[in-house]
Amino acid sequence: MSAVRLLSARKPIILALTLAALLLGLVLPPAALAAPANVLTATIVNVNGVVMGTATFTQEATGEVTVAVQVSGFNPQGGDRRLAIGEIGQCCPPSFNCSGAEVAVLPNIQFFPDGSANYRVTTNVITFNRLLDNTGSSVLIYADTSKASGIIGCGVIAPAKVAPPPSTPPPSQFPPTTVTASLGLRLRKSPSLTGAVILTLRPGETVYPLATPVVNQGISWTLLRVFRGGVAFDGYAASAYLGNAPTPPPATTGTLVVTASAGLRLRSGPGLSFAIKRIVPQGTILGATGIDQTADGIVWTKVSINGTFLWAAKQYLRAQ
Repeated sequence: MSAVRLLSARKPIILALTLAALLLGLVLPPAALAAPANVLTATIVNVNGVVMGTATFTQEATGEVTVAVQVSGFNPQGGDRRLAIGEIGQCCPPSFNCSGAEVAVLPNIQFFPDGSANYRVTTNVITFNRLLDNTGSSVLIYADTSKASGIIGCGVIAPAKVAPPPSTPPPSQFPPTTVTASLGLRLRKSPSLTGAVILTLRPGETVYPLATPVVNQGISWTLLRVFRGGVAFDGYAASAYLGNAPTPPPATTGTLVVTASAGLRLRSGPGLSFAIKRIVPQGTILGATGIDQTADGIVWTKVSINGTFLWAAKQYLRAQ
């Protein structure tokens, strides 16, 4: 009897210690220990990489999966669309060809005339094990009911309780910049006007330069990384429409020898008003860029020395 009283007396103490441990994070509540997530989500983007809505996949007690899709803003045209599951958990606008082959086809999704859709179906044609296998999976929306019509929307399927990959800026010597084009800027797979368009960057969107620009077709192109919905896209965009794109160093085209007997002043710019950065002795070898500019009655040429680009009076240099 005394043992029963002792146990009863200790109950408030045990409850208090347990509550304190929970508040301090020392003990996990039973609900946190049983963590079978039964909901998966996908953020759906269009061919320009713009987020258009979401899809959820809920595992029912029967083993079936309830699929719910809510999207809006697609090209305003009503009608049925093919809805399928891709074998790879990747979406790469505009073609979405990285999503692999279809592993399941769901009942068609019906679009309203304003380009939106509100879809829900419970099916046994897919399972959670298949959605979350080694390659992941994706949800695909086609332009119409035919597979040949092309994919207009795609979403990578991920657990709802797991945070998407963080949009961590890539390690780079260049600071992030923003898109200044008022109508958007195309991100291409290659530095060329004929390069395939990956997606369209939004005005004011933050992007991350990965390298110094390259010039092709008379256009300066910057290799960028862009984050959309936790997914990283790498591609080239015209440097002129970026807020502070890194300036490409001019290419050297040969070497020059300093002929001035009293040494040659190297300036920060093409003109006598620019600061003198170095004075190099006769015989110094400099890199030639082929870039000349006239100022103050002098022809100045851009030269390189130890990786730094400066300007010198061309009359005191000769080609080596």
